[in-house]
Amino acid sequence: MELSFKPEEIAHLSQMLPEMQSMGFDAEPKDEGQIRITAIPYGTSENAVRDALDELIQTEGISAQATTEEKRERLAAALARKQAVNGSHALNSEEAQGADGLIGRNMTGPSRTDSAAPFGGKCGRNN
Repeated sequence: MELSFKPEEIAHLSQMLPEMQSMGFDAEPKDEGQIRITAIPYGTSENAVRDALDELIQTEGISAQATTEEKRERLAAALARKQAVNGSHALNSEEAQGADGLIGRNMTGPSRTDSAAPFGGKCGRNN
């Protein structure tokens, strides 16, 4: 995937390349105003990547003064916002299987029961 940006935006995004690579991206500046992304983290859509990078640029979420951890957090938060599922949206089987892999639970199986709840459904002082 190749994304086009203004030259000053490319300069900002170039500051994020080490953090992007540490999060599973394979990206590099290509020609004037373009970044080539050849790998993205599993389960991330190309649209979410494009939208998240646009958001970071527009909100000046990429700062030369930001620490490596702050840059990673900003990118992760932007990706999460762009990929969030609306509460009224029912997951299709592909989405549910993807969620299974992310959280290690069977989202495609029967409804959660107390035995599947954290701590075996026991919370509070008397349990």
